[in-house]
Amino acid sequence: MTVAWSLTTTTAGRVDTIIDTAEEYEAAVTDVLAIALDAMYAARTTQLPHTPRYELRADGGLVALIQTGTDDAGCPDHAEAASLIQRIEAARTLSASPR
Repeated sequence: MTVAWSLTTTTAGRVDTIIDTAEEYEAAVTDVLAIALDAMYAARTTQLPHTPRYELRADGGLVALIQTGTDDAGCPDHAEAASLIQRIEAARTLSASPR
């Protein structure tokens, strides 16, 4: 069964969506987490001045909704958002899937 996944990134004045498919649900979740992590690292390395919101979906359901915060200097904290994605993935590997 093919499962669709998507990542929607929203910033001030811009919305970008990436859509793809995977062979099954767990693979779709892994894929959307990985592409979100890539997007967060790209935002960090390009030093984008905005705080994006990331909406991760798989099989029509919400996987995660992450709003990038700010660090102590008031800059977007892309590293902390990426760290959250890594913690979600670690939690997935330690627990049984609800599906």
